[in-house]
Amino acid sequence: MTRWQWVLLRQSQTPEKTGKVLVVGTDGIPEARKMVEAGQMTATVAQNPADIGATGLKLMVDAEKSGKVIPLDKAPEFKLVDSILVTQ
Repeated sequence: MTRWQWVLLRQSQTPEKTGKVLVVGTDGIPEARKMVEAGQMTATVAQNPADIGATGLKLMVDAEKSGKVIPLDKAPEFKLVDSILVTQ
C-alpha cells in the first residue's frame, strides 16, 4: 500500500469516523486481504494483471493483423477483465 493509503486508513479509524467510513482498495494484495479479514477495510478488488496484459496483447496483435490504421482521435476500445471482490 502507498503512504497516502495508510494515512487514509488511519484517518478512517479515528473515534469520530469509526464505522462511518467505508475503506475499499483496488490492489487485492495480501496485506489488504488481511485488513479486510481484520475489519480494518471494507473490501478490496483483486485485479488480474495477467489477463489485463493478455487482453491488451491480443487487441494489439488483432489490430496489426487487420492492417487498419486506428485514428488517434478515436476512443479506445474497452474490454472487461474479470476481477475478484474480496469482502468480509
